Amino acid sequence: MEKQPGIHHDAELGVLEKETLSTTVLDRVLIIVSTILFVIMLALVLLQVFTRYITAYVGISFPWTEEFAGYLLTITTFLGGAIALARREHVTITTAVARLPLRLRWILDTISHLLIFYFLLLCIRGSRVMMGRTWRSPVGALTTLKVGHLYLATLIGLIIMLIYSIRWIVKKFGQAPQVWSR
Repeated sequence: MEKQPGIHHDAELGVLEKETLSTTVLDRVLIIVSTILFVIMLALVLLQVFTRYITAYVGISFPWTEEFAGYLLTITTFLGGAIALARREHVTITTAVARLPLRLRWILDTISHLLIFYFLLLCIRGSRVMMGRTWRSPVGALTTLKVGHLYLATLIGLIIMLIYSIRWIVKKFGQAPQVWSR
């Protein structure tokens, strides 16, 4: 890593630099499941495009593919959000924070993780309520799929994000002795 002027570097400690969580079975399963869902979504979109061109000549059409691909997009978005949270790959602007002293960066980072945790709790509560209210509500062309099922998938993604959030908070508090002893 190149040292930039005016930015505090704690290379010998490396407490806040390139932080990661240890890889678990959950991480691997999550990546595999989200990849499979993404490939299915891609196949459905390609099938929809293909059938639109043949529909004019043969009359074959699969109207459910577009709708189902949209639902898979929702599910993979929440699973991908969990992966991004685990890897700290969400969009952030760190220019100002990188110039702060180590302790202040640690405080801001810890507060950030606590706010994420609180936000996820609120989202889980709302998703659970909506899942209960819409469990039997049908979804467009896919009559066997219910709106509540989509909220269930969202809820699962949010719970996985909450697990990663808790892991990050534990890691942050585990760093406290190193940060504050400097």
